[in-house]
Amino acid sequence: MIKAIDNAHCATERMEHRLERKPRLEASDADSGRTASSSKVTADDTATPYDERYHVIASVDGGLYTEWQVRICYWHFQKMKRLHPNSSMGGFTRLLHSGEKDGLMDEIPTAVVDKLPDGLDQGFVVLNRPYGFLQWVRKHLPHIREAYVLMIEPDYIFVRPPPLFATPTQSSAYHFTYMLPEQNRDIIQPYNEKGVPFETILPIGNAPVMIHRSNLELIVEDWYDIALRMKNDERANKAFGWILEMFAYAIASSQAPKGPLEYKLHGEFIVQPPFDPTFTMSGGEVAYIIHYTYGNDYDAQGQMKYGQGVSPFFHWDKRDFTYVYPPKNFPLPPAEVRAETVRTLITAINEATAELEPWPLPGEPIAHL
Repeated sequence: MIKAIDNAHCATERMEHRLERKPRLEASDADSGRTASSSKVTADDTATPYDERYHVIASVDGGLYTEWQVRICYWHFQKMKRLHPNSSMGGFTRLLHSGEKDGLMDEIPTAVVDKLPDGLDQGFVVLNRPYGFLQWVRKHLPHIREAYVLMIEPDYIFVRPPPLFATPTQSSAYHFTYMLPEQNRDIIQPYNEKGVPFETILPIGNAPVMIHRSNLELIVEDWYDIALRMKNDERANKAFGWILEMFAYAIASSQAPKGPLEYKLHGEFIVQPPFDPTFTMSGGEVAYIIHYTYGNDYDAQGQMKYGQGVSPFFHWDKRDFTYVYPPKNFPLPPAEVRAETVRTLITAINEATAELEPWPLPGEPIAHL
């Protein structure tokens, strides 16, 4: 089990970064590390310890791009809490792995953790995610009251509160069809150090994942360790690219001390427009979260034109707002665009930006229509 570190004997902390098993927290006054801090209590104040709800946590790097996304995400989380007070939603934490407080500390419950030392991520900033979660589990999880954790990304919008999918013995996740463990068996197998059945290495990442806190404790060190080692593995790094950290999570889940963690995959966990034009799954299940990871382009006939350049008829892509805030009141898709997920996405963004003040934060740029 991972233990919380006693901070009483030192003013600063650092993580010892190693490519072999296992990383560990060590106290040191020789390095100028920063103590992790939080802006306010991240657990829901009305909860009782270890109640049967889930704590939502979104990891961000502190840049403008994730800044506006997580503000919208948290606004809709709060909306769900107001509309569904008896749901399984508990508290919310923005996991800020920049090592420094920022302008959102009073707006969103935040835990600040250190980022990786310069150069260790090799330009792949997502490696800070497992490192951030490792620190959060050790330093902040003991103070969280919910029994479960729901890991999400900042570009998620809640449209319905997910139920409590997880149990103490079964986690829940989403099946990412672009993750193909079997086709990469020879690359993955060296990390299967326990020799578990290969089919237990699932096509999942850490988000969305709903997991009992004790199970997250069991795998978070391996998640970080495997991600770091895979980044330094030329074959793995080339094969997995931007989903390397997702594979690291999947492999870590298979290497739990008492055997691979069990997951139930929920196709209705998220929709990803424009490829999911409706919220209703083929089996009748209705989705809970919009994940706006893809661009949305449609022609005058309402046909999706993803990957064919910017459509003059309708276009919305979060990447357009990498260095500027998106404008308020973005035009809704024309009637020819019948994808309800796309229409709901733009409506939800407009709803949040109309209420969030200031938008943008002082001194930051905003795009104009």
